[in-house]
Amino acid sequence: MTLPDLDKYRKMAEGFDLSDEQKDELIMTVWNIMGQFVDQAFGVHPVQLCQKNRESKHLTQ
Repeated sequence: MTLPDLDKYRKMAEGFDLSDEQKDELIMTVWNIMGQFVDQAFGVHPVQLCQKNRESKHLTQ
């Protein structure tokens, strides 16, 4: 997974009373949440992969 350009997105968090470190943490949190949505949309979210693995084991038994 690529990392966000923190300088670019830090500007979007200027309205919050946060230090640059806190803004970076907020950006990374939102970035990770959005990454989970993308993974889920493409069927590669860890929960989906576990379910597929479990279903395939049941089919072979």
